[in-house]
Amino acid sequence: MSLVNSEKLLPSRLCDSLANRLRERIQTGEMNVGSKLPAQRELAASFGVSRQTIQDALMILEEELLIEIRLGATGGSFVTIPQFNKRDVQRWAQSRLWDLDEICDFRIAIEKQIAILAAERRTEDDLSKMLLAIEDLPTNGTSRFEFREADGRFHAAVASAARNSRLESALRKSRSELFIPADTIEFTEEVEATRAQHFDIYREIANRNGQAAGYLVVAHIEDTRKMIRALLSKTG
Repeated sequence: MSLVNSEKLLPSRLCDSLANRLRERIQTGEMNVGSKLPAQRELAASFGVSRQTIQDALMILEEELLIEIRLGATGGSFVTIPQFNKRDVQRWAQSRLWDLDEICDFRIAIEKQIAILAAERRTEDDLSKMLLAIEDLPTNGTSRFEFREADGRFHAAVASAARNSRLESALRKSRSELFIPADTIEFTEEVEATRAQHFDIYREIANRNGQAAGYLVVAHIEDTRKMIRALLSKTG
């Protein structure tokens, strides 16, 4: 999977802009825990920046504990397991509940339109990617990061099928903003519900029924909102 699709960066603070792009892909699960980032040479060519800019961006992500930079013949930059203090995250998220609601509202607006366009424009290859992501959702009791990776691939496949780079970019950003609170949710009881919801969305896109797919996406995001609110209501 291409990380950048030949995207170019803003001229100011290139390393920050690059770090943001990579951070979003890590936070949405498009780059899962343990995966290796492309070589610095490849990243520099893809983004059209210097090797020094790449190194500076990777240092930012390493300081945030999102990646680990290893030296040697088998070295490189690897996505790490984020470290969370669940109670601290709850306090943080509770103070920003209005912001989380805005993110969910924005996702509904973006993803509903994405589903409508995906139903019109999808190819058989798009459908195959969606179905594979559904099949790769883990069983109950496995890592939340495995869940997030497969979940992220499904939403990314739907967005790609819409054939609109601006909508795709907006979706990636809004999903990444839910990364911290969503990763504290005990998701194991929701895996099968998520699988069923994803399959229903896939089915309507396959049938080119955009309005039905959009309706199902809205219900899916509202369930995410409820899970986050339920988490924040706990005091323990």
